[in-house]
Amino acid sequence: MDAKETVRVAAKKSERIKVYVVLGLALVMVVNVYFRFIHPRLGSPGPVRTASAATTVPITVPKVAVEEPTGSPPGQVPSSPPSEGGVRDLFAPLVSLPKPEPPKPAPPPPKPPPSFKLKGTIFGGEKAIAVIDDQYVRVGQSLGGYKVVQIGKKEVVMQSEDKKITLEIMKNE
Repeated sequence: MDAKETVRVAAKKSERIKVYVVLGLALVMVVNVYFRFIHPRLGSPGPVRTASAATTVPITVPKVAVEEPTGSPPGQVPSSPPSEGGVRDLFAPLVSLPKPEPPKPAPPPPKPPPSFKLKGTIFGGEKAIAVIDDQYVRVGQSLGGYKVVQIGKKEVVMQSEDKKITLEIMKNE
């Protein structure tokens, strides 16, 4: 493709775009004319009402007498709301009521004991050893917040501050 042909193709493209723009603007103008002048006449039997043709209706509000509460100096809020017949100033602050004490939080639910698994014991000799969760522990050592209190042939007794649990040797699975 030579330069002249490229310029000619670009000019054709430019002319085509101009035609599309003119057609689009003409369509917008036709739609605008339709909705401004033709459409309002189709559905309405009479003339179109404008804001200037609207009527205003005066509103009357009855006057209410505001009385100072009796028994308290002017500007001071009464200690209790007025009775049915009295009127209270809505813009005056009320006497602050004592704040209720916040509810005490419920004690946390007790923690479930950890799921220790006693896999075996070495009993005999000077000090017994227990295998709990693949860890070797002796009497007096702690594991997960529980202290080993006693090691027997097939069981281990562990104790925390408030709970005592007994572990038995697991059966082969």
